[in-house]
Amino acid sequence: MRRLLQGQGASRGNALGRAWVRLPDVLEVGEEHIEPGQVEAELERLHLAIERVRAEMRSLRERLQGALPPELGQFLDLHALLLDDPELLQGLDEAIRGQLLSADYALHLQRERITAGFRAMDDAYFRSRVEDIDQVIGRIHASLHARHDGRTGMAGEVLACESVAPAELAQLQQRGVVAVVTSAGSPLSHSAILARSLHLPMVVGVPGLLQRVADGEVLTVDGGTGEVVVEPGPADLRHH
Repeated sequence: MRRLLQGQGASRGNALGRAWVRLPDVLEVGEEHIEPGQVEAELERLHLAIERVRAEMRSLRERLQGALPPELGQFLDLHALLLDDPELLQGLDEAIRGQLLSADYALHLQRERITAGFRAMDDAYFRSRVEDIDQVIGRIHASLHARHDGRTGMAGEVLACESVAPAELAQLQQRGVVAVVTSAGSPLSHSAILARSLHLPMVVGVPGLLQRVADGEVLTVDGGTGEVVVEPGPADLRHH
């Protein structure tokens, strides 16, 4: 049955494709403590995870050398800077050493502390930087558990997800994704800016997106108006 979802247009363009629904890696962990004798091993686990993320970013730069939009290079540099931010790293080490917290719970608390400051700001641009923090910490968390997306066939698909990192967008487009729709995010986000540079249609801020779209359903996406039509009818398809 046809359904119309309304979000915010973030990158102009129209697309038609089947939905690839990607559920979020939720960074909601309960309070976890470790024994004093586990501190060094937990620190090493965290530092190795961070180094893996750094290596992934370097590898992405190398693979896309020559085809890398300037904006993506800037975003990768920003995320690399966040990975080296003394406030982020020192706070994690101190939480593990001083409070005997697990790396996962230390990441969770650090994310809450840092993003609360950005969310309290009146400026929409600075509030949108929460997405950068979430993406960097989310990458570290995924690396701690060695989670990687094993999906291969993406040609002609529309990615429906909670949020998408700038570093992913060029890869997704190269692999055939025709549009991106998110339940979170802002037209001011780095991901939206890069999507515009790549001419990749994008709609953000669709309420209840992941509960209202099923994997494999046909979607039409209008990145200008922010309209997403699920299981479109003949009249919708004439515009795509």
